[in-house]
Amino acid sequence: MERAHLDRVRELESNSRKMRKTREKRARSMDPYGFLATAALCGGFMLSCWTQPVSVPSHAVELPGASGRESVDSSEIVVVLTWDGVRWQEVMNGIDAQVEHQMSRTAHLDRRSETLLPNLHRLATSAGVLLGDDAAPIAASSPSTVSLPGYSEIFSGRNPTCSNNECPATEWPTLLDEWQAAHPDTQMTIISSWSRIPRAAAKDLSPIAVSAGRSFVVRPDEFCTSTELCTQFKAGAQLSPWPGTDDYRPDRATASLALTYLRTHHSRFVFIGLGDTDEYAHRGDYDGYLAALRHADDTLGAVHQWMSEQERKGHRTLLVVTADHGRSSGFVNHGGAPEAARVWALFAGSVVTARGRPITTRRRLADIAPTIRSAVGLAGDTNPTAGTSLLPWLAPLELDYARVATSAARVARSASN
Repeated sequence: MERAHLDRVRELESNSRKMRKTREKRARSMDPYGFLATAALCGGFMLSCWTQPVSVPSHAVELPGASGRESVDSSEIVVVLTWDGVRWQEVMNGIDAQVEHQMSRTAHLDRRSETLLPNLHRLATSAGVLLGDDAAPIAASSPSTVSLPGYSEIFSGRNPTCSNNECPATEWPTLLDEWQAAHPDTQMTIISSWSRIPRAAAKDLSPIAVSAGRSFVVRPDEFCTSTELCTQFKAGAQLSPWPGTDDYRPDRATASLALTYLRTHHSRFVFIGLGDTDEYAHRGDYDGYLAALRHADDTLGAVHQWMSEQERKGHRTLLVVTADHGRSSGFVNHGGAPEAARVWALFAGSVVTARGRPITTRRRLADIAPTIRSAVGLAGDTNPTAGTSLLPWLAPLELDYARVATSAARVARSASN
């Protein structure tokens, strides 16, 4: 068994070398004198010096401009972006004509999903893998099909023990706790519209910068490291919670704060939780739901632009976009409805090299945390309810040479003993 595993690791190592040589050869043939690389560097320099805001549509989210000098850093950056209560139907099929007829004041001429969510589908076709259609469904594991169990499954990578939205903070370590234990200097951030998400995020929130809802905050000084960031942070606390209630912070404030934070900090893990989609859906406002969904897609486009900049600095990146639950057949609600368990997920970033439909089996939200563990080099979870890493399907040949070599050496030592 050990010898077979060693042979397999060596085979993967050889494939990784061949892939790197092929890419280098292709790059040289396309740009033999380095003109394109020079132009890209000059373009990046010009963008970094641009200080005036770019005019964008009123519904769009503007990514704050890049600043500072680029440096090479090969560490991983992971961003998880969640769209609360967004159905797989809109993501995969576009605007639902039946729901539109019942709940919308607008008759949309173009209902295609690619028109509704252009950034998501651009990434799905050119830079990642989208799960959630009939060929590759993905679902939340909790039969309660409400938010907190869904987020617990995302952060823990296990079947949630929480069954409602009133659960206390998790008593069990999550992906973030394990990551902090392995790399104590890792900067992590959680910024969300709904204030209860941190309950599921980590057993120990103290090392994590958290701004959830209008008033829940951990490490508040992290949100006042610049005048712009501090102004947005304080302004969000003063807003009306509409379309939510209680301590809810509207997505426009959450997204702006998150995008400014990305630019001004160096977090290796960032969670951004948007929730207006679920709030409007509960009100039976399909037009509001669609508008919130378009805003969420704008945010995705801005996040991906920032991640592309990090890739040019040498970072390996992984972007995950998903939902905590779907909706019932009646659209307005979701709790306890079996059909509301079905969700969707986008995996993109430099780590993801597969395209098309590499996964054709039913998956779970619990597979997200194991996938991130694999991407950042953490040990797998041996809990019997733990999900499965999707990285072998998402990145079948894009292996990190150093890790493969380390694994080969470890197996060789084991075989010799």
